[in-house]
Amino acid sequence: MLYWAVRVASALLSISPVRLSYALAGAIGEAYCRVRPSHSRWAAFNLARVLNEPEESPYVRSVARQSFGNYARVLVDFLRLPYVAHADINAHASVTGLEYLAWATAQGRGFIVATGHMGSWDRAGAVLTGYGYKATVLVDTFSPPQLDRWVTRMRRKFKMNAVAVERPGALREMYRGLQRGEALVVLVDTPDPRGIPVTFFGERTTFPAGVAQLALRAGCPVIAAGLFRRPDMVTYDGFCELVTAGTADPDPPADAAALTQRIATALERAIVAHPAQWYMFRPLWPGGRSEVGGRRSE
Repeated sequence: MLYWAVRVASALLSISPVRLSYALAGAIGEAYCRVRPSHSRWAAFNLARVLNEPEESPYVRSVARQSFGNYARVLVDFLRLPYVAHADINAHASVTGLEYLAWATAQGRGFIVATGHMGSWDRAGAVLTGYGYKATVLVDTFSPPQLDRWVTRMRRKFKMNAVAVERPGALREMYRGLQRGEALVVLVDTPDPRGIPVTFFGERTTFPAGVAQLALRAGCPVIAAGLFRRPDMVTYDGFCELVTAGTADPDPPADAAALTQRIATALERAIVAHPAQWYMFRPLWPGGRSEVGGRRSE
């Protein structure tokens, strides 16, 4: 049932005026934010730290609603991808820092693209491969399997090699991609109790350790990146920022901690510039709502 619902929605969106689709999706997303406070409260909780405002402030609540609306537009983008030409994806995006991708490729060790639950990440992957880079994308598995196969085919259309994070041998496959000089795209703003502590918007949390550990093992550059929707809703601005050029003789524990913190800081800057396009609808900092306390600590 879910598979066919997704297929039908995808087909209908392919023939619907794109601006109308975005308008309806945005309205539905914002309405969901209002009627499902048990879910949307986490957006306000997290954005209170980003915006340095009380969680209950009208501004924070407004940005949280916009975040749900923009996430619904991301879903529209995702469902329309099977019907969009690769060239059109790149024609509607302008990206700064492309020289870092070219430089990282020239090093011959591959490179890691660290991004977050922000902007339009599936579309960003298509933009990357549209510039001619081969990319492995770390993904979650969809259910049912029929839906997962459909999503995988869609990503392959845009020359993305999707690797399920829970797949046996996933780490080996990622490492081999780097050895071939390819890009590895990973979302890193996911809380991980076993991860590396970072300071993120003035509060301590943990990010997954695997990105930094893999980068140090491979000796490859790490680039922070993202792609954000412009106010016109149909064009996008992207950025690439070199986080590290790679370490020839790493000290794994210390360098992994330092690298993970640099990634977190780079993502902070992107989220501050586009808070309504950050889709963190789960607890990110330890302690839950009791720690909000009006304003984040410095």
